[in-house]
Amino acid sequence: MHNFLIFLRKHLFFTTLTFILALCVDFYLMAMLWTGFAEWFSRTIGMFFRVITGAMTSWMPFSFMEMTVIAILIAVVCLLVTGILWLILSLYRKKSAQKAKKFFYALLKTGVAAVMIGSSLFFVNHGVNYYRHSTAENLGLKDTLKKEDVFSTLTWLVEELNMLDGEISFDESGASVCPYDFDTLAQKVKV
Repeated sequence: MHNFLIFLRKHLFFTTLTFILALCVDFYLMAMLWTGFAEWFSRTIGMFFRVITGAMTSWMPFSFMEMTVIAILIAVVCLLVTGILWLILSLYRKKSAQKAKKFFYALLKTGVAAVMIGSSLFFVNHGVNYYRHSTAENLGLKDTLKKEDVFSTLTWLVEELNMLDGEISFDESGASVCPYDFDTLAQKVKV
């Protein structure tokens, strides 16, 4: 038992990541087996995690998952190059091979950590939502929609948007500009 505790203390970061990933996978599996849990988790705990992730990554012009995928691709290339370098150096220079080996394992640990963090965030933020009730069921829509109803709704919406077109301001690049800040917009749409 004492050796196990020493191992956990030495590898605390990966032990913590493994525990978090296992917990997130448990949430995902529970949602997969029980739709009620998926609904509850998505509307309570999952919303908290999405807000935190959104606040942490709002400064980036791309999503966290895009960054993770790109980082994994770069890490794989770096691992391959470092691994080949390590093999070549191990044939000719033992001292340089040790440095390459340490760098290889450090890069490998970083890649594994990135995959674990990305997977955990996916399971908590999005994975559970795949097993919620349908949007129609959540909105209480009992009847199936007909093409004519959808078309008439879209026609009405386009007419309303065309009437508002003169009130929308655009910048020099052609993008629309919101005349008020996010909090005012949230109050207007009652989010």
